[in-house]
Amino acid sequence: MTMQTLVSVDLDGIGCYHAIHGLAAADPATRAVVLRRALPRFLELFERVRVPATFFVIGSDLVGELDEAGVGAQLLRRALAEGHELGNHSHAHAYDLVRWRSELQRADLIGCDQALRSLGAEPVGFRAPGYTHDARLLATVDELGYRYDSSALPSPAYYAAKLGAIAWHRLRGRRSSSLVGGARSFLGSRAPHAIAGTSLWELPISTVGAARWPLVGTFLLAGPRPV
Repeated sequence: MTMQTLVSVDLDGIGCYHAIHGLAAADPATRAVVLRRALPRFLELFERVRVPATFFVIGSDLVGELDEAGVGAQLLRRALAEGHELGNHSHAHAYDLVRWRSELQRADLIGCDQALRSLGAEPVGFRAPGYTHDARLLATVDELGYRYDSSALPSPAYYAAKLGAIAWHRLRGRRSSSLVGGARSFLGSRAPHAIAGTSLWELPISTVGAARWPLVGTFLLAGPRPV
């Protein structure tokens, strides 16, 4: 069997990190900094190593870049032209999206979907903010005609670290926007699988070893030898 690696990048803005660390709202001037500065670096890297990737895009960040002078939108069009995929990472990137009423979840996902389609993309993949998802949210994704979800991160180590970070911020008087619920999503299968009751496939985020260490940027940078 041929082994394959699927590379994905979440284009989370500075404001997302302010939210999970319980900081004041980010300066609006930084809204598109990831699209404008980080995205071209990834495109150059992937061109150099000849790897196609999936970029999970936040709709609200993209909407602000849709005018003709929008650098972020131009770069995402370049990503499409170079063979990369654009996925739906929700519109508002609300960490509590899983708690929203179904009609509000649907409106949020459609907002991002429409922004991506305005670039010429045909999104078929979804990743939930903070990886937090449940059957109801995935049912909404399924209803919109998507083919796969990639929100599952089957890593108890990641979940433990998340709980620890939330507790640490509270001790310092900060309230993280991350949710402590959804533990089951961190304990599931590591292999791609069909999601029961839907037409979706789940493409879990990769983990390694018996401890299921997650292959995500936060953990890779936190190690003794950052990648």
